[in-house]
Amino acid sequence: MKIKHSILPLLLPALLSAQGNSTGASVLKLPQHALTASLTDLSVVEPGRLEAAGVNPASMFSSDPTTAIAFTHTSWVQEISGQRLGLSFPTAVGRFSAAVAITRIPGIEVRESPGPAIGTFDAQTAAFQAGWANEVIEGIVAGLSASYLYEKLYLNESTGFSVDAGVMAETPVQDLVLGLSAVNLGAMSAFRTEAVELPSTVRLGAGYKVTMGHFELRPALAFRTGLNHDESGLTVGGTIMFQQLAGLRASWRSGDTARNLSFGLTALYRGIGFEYALVPFSSGLGTAQVVTFGLSF
Repeated sequence: MKIKHSILPLLLPALLSAQGNSTGASVLKLPQHALTASLTDLSVVEPGRLEAAGVNPASMFSSDPTTAIAFTHTSWVQEISGQRLGLSFPTAVGRFSAAVAITRIPGIEVRESPGPAIGTFDAQTAAFQAGWANEVIEGIVAGLSASYLYEKLYLNESTGFSVDAGVMAETPVQDLVLGLSAVNLGAMSAFRTEAVELPSTVRLGAGYKVTMGHFELRPALAFRTGLNHDESGLTVGGTIMFQQLAGLRASWRSGDTARNLSFGLTALYRGIGFEYALVPFSSGLGTAQVVTFGLSF
């Protein structure tokens, strides 16, 4: 039996092959929030943001004693969609978080021979995550998270676990922050007869902050490299904020032929946050949109 779908040859190559292939490893490369969709690898040095914890678990730490909730809806190209709900809360031993994420890839066609499809089905992946972050030494924050992963493609299922780890550190240079993270360290059970390899990635970045009147400029630079895949490159960009109320985000990343430019908007008022990301894809694949709503109380 053959499965066919015109789905993202640059983004989800696993879907283009036989029924035994897994999609979960490719889905893990997708940004989890609008913030990480617009800043991409630069999120490794974004402090105090639950939304950036998927790139660097240390990012969710905040000395602000509030509970944070974030909900994200993603509309990727080729009708791929995803939802993620997460929260973080302070305790005496650091900040803890929990999240659930679901990604759905609809309309995959089933063919037994060349010609009309005999039916369609949806591929689904889910992740359940728990995390922790704390200031372990003055000026140095460490974070860890663990995820249970599940995916289903047609009649086949696979499960597994992954771990993310990261640190963020202040430097002797005022307003200069460094970040380091390793994500998707783990494994999944064999998908039918084929082993599934998670896209383990290391990121190293630096972020700076410059205040000019009512505006705050946050340029950043990051490098990423795969531990078990070939993707690597540099990312540059940043955020411009106006009075900590609204801002623009943009990033450019090398080594990514599918989506090297990303843009975003951010707004925050009395604990209510809004993030929007626009991600154009190359080769006529279309444009993805990601929206995140956040609440701190």
